Amino acid sequence: MFYRIKAIKPIDNYKLLVTFFNDEIKEYNVDIWFDKNYDFKVLSNTTGLF
Repeated sequence: MFYRIKAIKPIDNYKLLVTFFNDEIKEYNVDIWFDKNYDFKVLSNTTGLF
């Protein structure tokens, strides 16, 4: 099953607030990916993103 994303909003402490088309809202912590993936580490240093 695929979940269709309606909106993504970055919030404090490297978390994303994701709203799906079924109006379900989930919070995802992405800071664990910064050490595992170089592309994510670059995002952690992007001013104003989080």
